[in-house]
Amino acid sequence: MRGVHVRYGFSPRSHEELVFAIDLAHRLSGRLFVWTETDLDARALIKSLGSPNLAEREHAHVSDRVRMLIGRMEAGLTPRFCNGDPLRAVRDPDSIVIGTDDAKGRPVAAAIATMGEPAIGARGGGEVCLPFANGESALHAASAAIPIAAKLGMSLLLYHATWRDDGLPTDAPPARHMTAEASAVFDGIVELANGAGVKHRVIVETATAIAEGTVRTALNEHCALIALARGRHVGRGSYVDQVLERSVIPVLVAGRSSL
Repeated sequence: MRGVHVRYGFSPRSHEELVFAIDLAHRLSGRLFVWTETDLDARALIKSLGSPNLAEREHAHVSDRVRMLIGRMEAGLTPRFCNGDPLRAVRDPDSIVIGTDDAKGRPVAAAIATMGEPAIGARGGGEVCLPFANGESALHAASAAIPIAAKLGMSLLLYHATWRDDGLPTDAPPARHMTAEASAVFDGIVELANGAGVKHRVIVETATAIAEGTVRTALNEHCALIALARGRHVGRGSYVDQVLERSVIPVLVAGRSSL
């Protein structure tokens, strides 16, 4: 059973992410884990002022609020409550951490930046946009996104931006400009999708702005989610970061890749 992890907080964004996590855990038939972090200095100060049962009171407050929200959403979940930072604590590669800041890091688990949406497909979109290129990171993203798409009944939109091959006629379709390496990655993703029974279609265009092309295509095609992964040797400034900076559609970043 897949675990969906989210931080509990008091900000509007924290509430939005909690709603998103409850909805996703319900739709995936998964387990919901709600995390709180302890500020040791603040706890010591409050304890010195005569509130020794702060931890118990905090747990009761969080539990009541989360269960009330689950009830209003009719999600039928039994949440589990944890203390700590899920970015560091969650080591299960099949789990999902909900949080924009988590998606910007390199967690072991997959992470979803909700972009303020209350759920995947809240605006009516129904496909997962999966950009691919020559590298293996798209296969890693596919391995994380395809099981989710299968469970949610979604299909894949495979997007590729390629350089124009000057050796081809000017009227050659964009797909003919794909390199052999990109074609091999595409074939690998299609094999994974077919094995999971997930339908797919492909859009190939000759463009150089990959992040902008990905977000534009996802918007134009009414996608509900963009799925990406970082390669092992890629740090800040990757296409993942560029998409996270530009997208208004939720973005799934696959967990730490060994590729």
